[in-house]
Amino acid sequence: MIETLRERLGDVVETWDTEAGMHTVAWLPPQVEDSRISAEAARVGLFALPASGFAIRPLARGGLLLGYAAFKPAVIRKGVRDLESIIRQCVNSPGTPMRYRSARLHSCR
Repeated sequence: MIETLRERLGDVVETWDTEAGMHTVAWLPPQVEDSRISAEAARVGLFALPASGFAIRPLARGGLLLGYAAFKPAVIRKGVRDLESIIRQCVNSPGTPMRYRSARLHSCR
């Protein structure tokens, strides 16, 4: 998956090599709302969780948690192709600035 992400979206997202695992994070440019991309992806049947939803503190930028362990390479390539158009559309029209704060989390103060 990381190779496919770099081939198709290397100019837009950042990914890190992993030695093992079942998922990776595609880090987005600053000011691109990961929850918006996640919602758009869900509309076409892709499951890409926004990293901001897991953050207790604001993140410097958003990211998408992408699972790959259960999928064959052809399915991964198609999913990345489908996700590419959504990401590029959101990058080109970022909309409202991100707050990187999950509505599900509450302050402990």
